[in-house]
Amino acid sequence: MSLQTHNQQLKQEIADRLAVETKLQKLTHELEQRVEERTFQLSQALDNFQQAQVRLVQQEKMSTLGELVAGIAHEINNPPVNFILGNLNHASEYTQNFIDLFQLYQQYYPNPGGEIQQKIDEIDIDFLMQDSPQIIEEKHSGTLSFVSEPGKGTEFCIEIPVLSQKA
Repeated sequence: MSLQTHNQQLKQEIADRLAVETKLQKLTHELEQRVEERTFQLSQALDNFQQAQVRLVQQEKMSTLGELVAGIAHEINNPPVNFILGNLNHASEYTQNFIDLFQLYQQYYPNPGGEIQQKIDEIDIDFLMQDSPQIIEEKHSGTLSFVSEPGKGTEFCIEIPVLSQKA
């Protein structure tokens, strides 16, 4: 009887171990599935993070580029324009002084000698005296077109004036 009881106990132990092994296999399988799901979720989260990181880097680059362009636009629009405008005023005054002086010469010396008259004809002095102030005024207007109201989107508008042409 003792052998039969011992045999019965062994069978019960084997059945219990098989049940535990089956349960263990089931738990192992469930755990593997969970690990796969978590791995997939983490992989997706990593992809999303990397895409967000790329977008942030691109946005930062665009922001930096925008600041750089704004700085360049400021440098283009302000100091050189002010320099040009200031010098155009002087150039206009100087040109008018030369024209006034030449008109005085014409008044007091209406018939200059050969070489002077030849140069006057060659450069078409009447046209130069008429066109020079217009050119300076057109340069002044064209330079002013660089300056625009902030935020109007015309910071880079450049107007090139048409020069007067000889008739």
